Amino acid sequence: MQLNFTFFLQIFNFGITYWFLNSFMFKPVMVFIKKRQKAENKIKKNIEKKEQTLLELEKEKNKELLDFKFEMNEKYKVVPVKEPKIPSKILCTIDKEEAEEITKIAKKILVERVPNVD
Repeated sequence: MQLNFTFFLQIFNFGITYWFLNSFMFKPVMVFIKKRQKAENKIKKNIEKKEQTLLELEKEKNKELLDFKFEMNEKYKVVPVKEPKIPSKILCTIDKEEAEEITKIAKKILVERVPNVD
């Protein structure tokens, strides 16, 4: 392999190009990327703090709600009401003569109170 002037000129040209790109392109972009990453990390930490605070508030709210329910259950105890049993069939223990007498009395009262009824 022969080394000539062009090879050294290309190495020199590469060095200048690398220095130029590193100074004016890569470093500012890297600084910008680092600043952006720091800002993102700060925002993520802030979000995590807010989420933690929200979880704590939710736990506190649930605890207070349970305490309130317990207090209300103690203060206003609900006592179940027993419904009276009503018989579905009423047995009649009167004989025929009493039933006829009661119907005669009912007819008499009805005739006295309502005119033109036989």
